[in-house]
Amino acid sequence: MLVKLRKSRSGAETLAPRFETFIVEDMYLTSTKPNVIEKVTRRGQNEQCLYTFSSKLKQPAKADQKEWIESKRHIIPREYIKLVDRADKTLKILRKKRQCFIFNKTYMILDTFTNVDGCPTLLRMLSEKDAPCGPLPPMFSLIRDVTDEEIYSTYAMADLNWQMPPADKIAMQEEVKKPKEEKKVGEPEIKQEQATID
Repeated sequence: MLVKLRKSRSGAETLAPRFETFIVEDMYLTSTKPNVIEKVTRRGQNEQCLYTFSSKLKQPAKADQKEWIESKRHIIPREYIKLVDRADKTLKILRKKRQCFIFNKTYMILDTFTNVDGCPTLLRMLSEKDAPCGPLPPMFSLIRDVTDEEIYSTYAMADLNWQMPPADKIAMQEEVKKPKEEKKVGEPEIKQEQATID
């Protein structure tokens, strides 16, 4: 979901009372196999970093299967440094501020992309399989649901020429000017997203 963090009366941005903040970098690699996307992720907090290698294999589309099969594993800093040599120079290293918190028994990941056009903020709401996600937290304004839009995938946003859709930019600017509104009766709940956590 493309969201905007609402401001409090004092003008400061507000978030859930307890949350964890990380600085995350996604670097895509030149793949050694066809139909495979590989990347390394560096996630830092309090001057310490964790490194993850992930690989996504595209498989023939079938009704009962996901299009992509993804595997992840933690790696040590030395392996990360070696993989940097395989960085795909046609794609940028994505940088984002990640804030993780729990609201209404739903785990949420708020990613603000800091080095792409428009600096979009995307919210993922993760729940257990087949469990519905709760409503959008009151500290956010929903711009629109972009769950299934390829343009907001991290791979697409890593394109050197990626641009935020103009309508979304306008909507975000208008949302900044709009005063806080109460949730309307009958407003639909946010769509559930099944995802893995980086």
